[in-house]
Amino acid sequence: MDFYEAVRLEHGGKFQPKNDLGTILLPKHSKDLPSNNITNQLFLFDGFSRLDWNQSIVKLSIIGIAINQVFCGNNSEINSSILYCAFELLELQGSEKRIKASIECLPESHDLFFTSVIIKCPIPFHFWSKLNSNRTRLIMYNHTHPQRSHVSSLIKIIHSQTEHLNKSKSITVCVRPLFGTVNVLNLLEFIAFYRTNGINRIVFYYYEFNKSFISPTLKKTENFLNKFLSKIDGVELILFRLPEIIETNVHAGAQIATVHDCLHRFPNSIQLHVDIDEFLFVQKEMKTIRHWLDLITTRPDPPIAIYIPSILHCHEFNLNHSKYYEFQFQSKNEFYNNLNWKTIRNGLIVPNNARYQKTVWSHGIRSKVLLLEPKLVNHLGIHQVWSFVNKPTSTLTQRLIGTIVGPLGQYENVDSHHAILRHYRWCCNIQQSYFFQLFHFYSIQDDIIDLDIRKQIIFDQLGSIENFTLIGFKKFYSMQHL
Repeated sequence: MDFYEAVRLEHGGKFQPKNDLGTILLPKHSKDLPSNNITNQLFLFDGFSRLDWNQSIVKLSIIGIAINQVFCGNNSEINSSILYCAFELLELQGSEKRIKASIECLPESHDLFFTSVIIKCPIPFHFWSKLNSNRTRLIMYNHTHPQRSHVSSLIKIIHSQTEHLNKSKSITVCVRPLFGTVNVLNLLEFIAFYRTNGINRIVFYYYEFNKSFISPTLKKTENFLNKFLSKIDGVELILFRLPEIIETNVHAGAQIATVHDCLHRFPNSIQLHVDIDEFLFVQKEMKTIRHWLDLITTRPDPPIAIYIPSILHCHEFNLNHSKYYEFQFQSKNEFYNNLNWKTIRNGLIVPNNARYQKTVWSHGIRSKVLLLEPKLVNHLGIHQVWSFVNKPTSTLTQRLIGTIVGPLGQYENVDSHHAILRHYRWCCNIQQSYFFQLFHFYSIQDDIIDLDIRKQIIFDQLGSIENFTLIGFKKFYSMQHL
């Protein structure tokens, strides 16, 4: 059931939620909450500032969602308007400084009505210290018809350049917004897997929701987010206010917007952008993702980005465990009588979905990107980097493996024997490219291979994942009866 439908029925006394103690229901948009927008054409979220010493400017990037045809086409009304970032002057109360802004349409809009965008305001150093740098407003000024000009509400500015002060290089896993029915056991497995692999930070996005209703579903969700998930070491939650009008008219719940939020929020941290059913495996000899990355980043001239090929562990191949997401107990007594190490292990995704397709997906097609230098990436897609920030050509070198993208950016294609992304999902009708895209077939028609998980992951690591998941799941269950 949809989150808001459940809340509405419960609030009206017409519905009693099923006592499913193992799952959480999350919304797929932000309903009945005000948005920061300029008319209904441009919706604005957080802004991020970053120092650029080479150009003597502060780069301010504001994440947004806009009407595709209006801002990304040749619309005469928008072309006659100029965007400005407006800042309060610190020494002159009531005065403001306007900086001309530009708008960049982000990739992978899939020709839908809305697309993700970035508004950029380059601010000279000598102005920055005179401004209130914690907030700004966006002005769409129409020179032809000034009365048609529009002003946004205040936009929070996050100063994302401070993380470089940390002594060790952090690694961040950025996860697309959680929505719908989320299986808590498997979410804990995901966290345990990446934390055990040396990941410092796992960032989960979720859509903000109105908490004014009295509803068991809403209360359970709120407690799960604020009293359980956010308290797990290494986990950060970021709410994203996605208006209902956008949700059905933008690709993947505005995932590209949250991708760029994470890109700008943690520019000095290594980043991996994945979904909660995607697990990155490295050679067993490397022991952990962190150890593997340490070897790459200490090379004389490491790449900016790494493309990791993927393989599908289709649920169709693992029907004995295909309904793993329905793992649940209906009562407290059933939980305490049955929840143990063996039960937890039988509910985990990775050890119980051993069968996978033979053919590895090509780089750039269902691959995922690992960013070693996020601050050098300009536009990022779901499966590839679309553009890099300009950097001096003198720093570029040809690589033994991989390809230099354009004259100023670089990435490497990782061999699947060194690292591979294992994706656990239903595969029906997922068409796969093969032989350089000259031949296509459905993934479930592929040959099947049985994976010996203990040849892919060291025993102690698997044990740590199981123990973390068991302890966390018991804590989650206990919370619901306090």
